[in-house]
Amino acid sequence: MSLVLLALPDHGSMLVAAVVLGALVNALVIGACARALRGGDSARDQYT
Repeated sequence: MSLVLLALPDHGSMLVAAVVLGALVNALVIGACARALRGGDSARDQYT
């Protein structure tokens, strides 16, 4: 966390932006892992 604060400007909104961006990246990684563990997008495969 301290390395992130060193790289960001001293504005509070940049900290909020970093937290939001980190949360989005985390959600994308978790979603990709969940899809891989399920064996693909089962909802899409159901209709093809």
